[in-house]
Amino acid sequence: EERDKFHSSSNPLSSGIGLQHTQLAALASGTDVSLWQEGSLVIFQAVQPSSCALPSVDRNDQEDEDADGVDLSAFPSGLHICCIDDTPLSLRTLEVGLKQNARAAKVDTYGQNGPADVPRFMKHAPQTDIIIFDNHLDWPGRHTSGVDLLRTIKQGGFQGLLVIRSGNTSDEDILRYREAGCHCVLGKETPIKQAAEIIKRAYLRLRRPPPPPARPPPPWRLPEPLFSSPEL
Repeated sequence: EERDKFHSSSNPLSSGIGLQHTQLAALASGTDVSLWQEGSLVIFQAVQPSSCALPSVDRNDQEDEDADGVDLSAFPSGLHICCIDDTPLSLRTLEVGLKQNARAAKVDTYGQNGPADVPRFMKHAPQTDIIIFDNHLDWPGRHTSGVDLLRTIKQGGFQGLLVIRSGNTSDEDILRYREAGCHCVLGKETPIKQAAEIIKRAYLRLRRPPPPPARPPPPWRLPEPLFSSPEL
């Protein structure tokens, strides 16, 4: 048959789901895609940005590298990262992108099996170095709040980096994530390479040792008189 000449994509990000795959891949790479029809002609257009320096969602992560004193070359390789999302392609994007751009030794993904993954995620995630949460976990018949999961893990004493990756990134949303204990907020439209840079910078800031305590001032003393008064 004619269609037997064509094979499925070998791209590691491919899920074989057509236009949905194209849209999510475009969001991950920062590409502007359009599809329209003119008569019998169907036109697809993809335009990549001229620069990868797209603005970060996290206001605290927009700081210049020199300004905040973070040296990204100090980011350690071999960290263990755990992610939960309701979209298999988003999970695959994170897995491949973080291994390539953050030198992660292991990226565990949860959510592709639906809400049954949540208990396993909550048990395993606190044993890792970085946890990335989708804010709205919408599976058929069930909604779970990623912020609630983050808050529970934070209250359990987790000392690593907590990241929210969401399509909801208004100032009010970011404040709510921060109040729950989140260290870093990423928009889902942020290209994965830039997202990895933001995560690395946030991790290094979290691990930066606190400044030494200020030395207490010397005890206050009355000034010595310049001249001694003669004895009467």
